[in-house]
Amino acid sequence: MDDAPWYQRFFTEIYLQSYAPILAQVDTDQQVNFLVERLQLQSGMRVLDLCCGQGRHSVPLAQRGLRVTGQDLSEYLLGQAKQSAKAAGVDIEFVHRDMRDIQQTDEFDAVINMFTAFGYFEEDAENFKVLAGVAKALKPGGRFCLDVISYAWLMRHWQSLGWDRGEGDLLSLEERRMDWLTGIQSSARTVIRPDGTREQFSHAIRLFPTHELVQWLARAGLRTEALYGDFAGTPYGLDCSRTIVVAQKVGTQEIREAGRQ
Repeated sequence: MDDAPWYQRFFTEIYLQSYAPILAQVDTDQQVNFLVERLQLQSGMRVLDLCCGQGRHSVPLAQRGLRVTGQDLSEYLLGQAKQSAKAAGVDIEFVHRDMRDIQQTDEFDAVINMFTAFGYFEEDAENFKVLAGVAKALKPGGRFCLDVISYAWLMRHWQSLGWDRGEGDLLSLEERRMDWLTGIQSSARTVIRPDGTREQFSHAIRLFPTHELVQWLARAGLRTEALYGDFAGTPYGLDCSRTIVVAQKVGTQEIREAGRQ
């Protein structure tokens, strides 16, 4: 298992515990309101929460009458999501599957991918498979919301070292490196428990300048409708820490034209 890719080892109980301070600052209700409004969601519509994690968005969307499918590769996080759905009294289809393997075609009114759950793979072709799969899974005219950290903001606020305190008084130390040739940021995280025991894990994310991300979406057949810098609906700009793209699935002819550009 130690030789497995980072994304197969990263999302465990220690992930939720160490990232608790970050998640505690996130206004999930605001994010769900944004998704409902900007993706024009109505009760009964089908939504794919791609890389749904612990169900942070899947559950409240289902509570609003949407038919939600949550897909994730982490069995631990899916277990947490199922518990949350049961506690909330909502019926959600949870699927244990890699984000590159979306099996539905023309089925979803919307797909969401939140909290920088994109860019996990070293090869660009593998990352593009995710967007192609999203386009395939959407109904014609369906919408996609992609939420990632802003490349421009991150470069302006770059820190090679960071630390925070997690749930249960965990101390997390993170060392970051940037490969400017590939756009991949690598992070090595050491979690120190109150008893002094340690656990180390790492991740590597391909980061995308906004114009490149929009071009990739167009090549997949997803036309960008709007760019936002936060879930309050602020237009994207250099001072925004998030890049939130709302795109719509376009027709076959438009896909061919995008591919020729």
